[in-house]
Formats: sequence, C-alpha cells, structure tokens
Amino acid sequence: MNSLLRRPLLHFWLIGFLIFVVERGYFAPEAVLEVAYPNADQIAALASQWQQARGREASAAGLARMIQQAIDQSILLSEALRLGFHYQDSIVQQRLIRDMRFMQDDSAASDVELLEQAYAMSLHVNDLVVRRRLVQMMESYLRASGENQPLTDKVLRALYLEQIETFTQPERLSFSHAFVSQDRHRGKSLERAEQLVKHFEEDELSPEVGVSKGDPFISGYRFSKVTQQQIEREFGAGFGERIFDCQVGQWGGPIRSVYGWHAVWLSERLPAEPMSYESVKSKLVYEYRSQTGNRSFENAMATLRAQYQITGAPK
Repeated sequence: MNSLLRRPLLHFWLIGFLIFVVERGYFAPEAVLEVAYPNADQIAALASQWQQARGREASAAGLARMIQQAIDQSILLSEALRLGFHYQDSIVQQRLIRDMRFMQDDSAASDVELLEQAYAMSLHVNDLVVRRRLVQMMESYLRASGENQPLTDKVLRALYLEQIETFTQPERLSFSHAFVSQDRHRGKSLERAEQLVKHFEEDELSPEVGVSKGDPFISGYRFSKVTQQQIEREFGAGFGERIFDCQVGQWGGPIRSVYGWHAVWLSERLPAEPMSYESVKSKLVYEYRSQTGNRSFENAMATLRAQYQITGAPK
C-alpha cells in the first residue's frame, strides 16, 4: 500500500479526481430550500375567500389552515420547478406560448423561440394558470407511489368483507299506483282517493286496470325495484315509509305525496341483501387507490415541510 502511495502517476490521478469532485460540487453544501410566508395582502385575500365561501368571517383556526395550505402550495410549486415539470408538460408550454404571442402579437418568432423567451422571463412562475397546473402535477406525482402499489384480488376481497354493511342493497319494492291530483280535485282529493281504494278492493281490480282510473302522473304509474330513498326522492318525505307498510298483492292507501294522493298496489318486495363482490369491485379499487394515494401524499408533504424553511413567518 505504501508503495502505491509513493507513485507519482497515482498522485496525479488522485489530485485530478479531487479537482473534478470539487468543481462538480459534490462536497458543496445542499442548497437551502425556502418558501415565503404569505404577506398581509395575501392573508387578507385568503380571509376574503373564506368569507365568500362560508358567509362568515374566518376563525383563527380556519385562517391558519388556509395559510398552511398556501404554504404547502408554494412548496409543491417549488418542487415542481426543481424537477423541471415546466419543461416537460405540453399544457404548460402551450400556455406560455400563448402568453408570449399575446404580448408580442406581431412577432415572427417560432414557438420554440417564444418558449425560450417565456422561460427567461419566468412566466412559468408568474402565470397563475401555469402555477396551478404545476401544483396539480406535483400533487399527482406525490400520490403516484401510493396509487400504484400492487393490488391483489385477496386484498380487495378482504376490503369487501370489512365493508359488507356499506355494500348492502336496502329493501326494495315494485309497485303500481293510481294518482289523485290535489290540484284537479281541490278540497276533495282525499275523498276521491278513498273511493278509488274502496272500489279497487271491492271489485278486486288488477293493477293494470286500477292505474287507468287515476289522474295522469308525469313520472309514470309503475316503479320497479326501488328503495325507500328513491321513492321519497320522487314522491316526497314520508311516502316511502308508508308504502313499505303495505302488503304485497293487494291495494293499499291512500298515501299522501307532495302532488296529491295515491292508491298503491305492491307487486314485489325484495329483502335487503349484500351486493356481489364483482358489482362493487371497481369501487373498491378506486377507494383503495384513493386512500393509499392520500397517505403517500401526506407522508411526502410531511417530509417536504421538514426540509423547507418558511421565510417571513411571524415569531
């Protein structure tokens, strides 16, 4: 080993390598990463946004969250620029070219030349649309590692079993109805509906005949395999609960809706049952990817926040 160190040629190569390393900055300290704390005007704008969105002044905690979100966006923008996203994204580039052509409408410069000028003028930092695009790209970049994690059928089936109550289809009904309009039979709509129900029961009318005795109803006379929520969305609150008390294979009511009164015939009652794994598989995949992506993003943001200094922050 000592003989090697005494060789002049080896000294030459070692010295050259050290010069190369120093010139390339391999031993240089890492650059300090900084973003600015929002100034007074920016904070006032955030408070105004809060008030416009919620109709009240921002609380101290609410304003603090908005300030942190603004800082996070500045960090994301800084990282996007460090990774050179503005040089890689065609949407950003087209936006910058349009900006330049707007400012130089008589210019004969090519798109490439205009793009170089835009970068030199730091338009990619000052254009609000570009800034938002770069922040979105960085968010997607940080989520990607979580969203792209391997996902097996075994994992999905375990998630399905964990959330089986969420994927249970509620009880459903199929029914027909004869409608009595409260507008057409002012003050007598209930009496008319009661007469219809009595007539249908005594004469044992089929639902096909019974519905023809009522008034026109814009949404139709037959509903198939609908839930209480769907029924109440169509007929109004309380209607779904009342119709679920009726018996299959006979006339019931009259039941009041927001439109009037209804004589109803239940033809089918389907019990609540779990939805099949295959029918909800795509939803499970989406939820899993979304959750793992969110975790990946939050972990990455925690790391980035620790790496950045916030200049101008209140003491």
